[in-house]
Amino acid sequence: MNDGSQSQACEFSVCDLDFSISAKTASISEPWELKLNSENMKVIMALLVSDKDSYDHHHVFVTDEDRQQGTVVIPANLIQSTGKMQVWLVGENKYGRLKKRRDILIQD
Repeated sequence: MNDGSQSQACEFSVCDLDFSISAKTASISEPWELKLNSENMKVIMALLVSDKDSYDHHHVFVTDEDRQQGTVVIPANLIQSTGKMQVWLVGENKYGRLKKRRDILIQD
């Protein structure tokens, strides 16, 4: 700095967070999978949000076993309403969090 003091260190990390859904549509009564992909980031949860029903939202936490296998299973009968569902994958590291969104159609 101009006065001779040092500025704070600037730290950052290069990360990647992505996922795919096993199908374009899913049934309320059948489980379905998210295939996970992350670099330099720990996937911590999937957040499911219904476009139709604001009360039909769910957190599915990702276990260490899920991370090792690269998939997380969304259980049958977790979702209560049909229609478009937003699926958010959340990852974090010591610098913060990243989110990625995909949509899926939920049917009976």
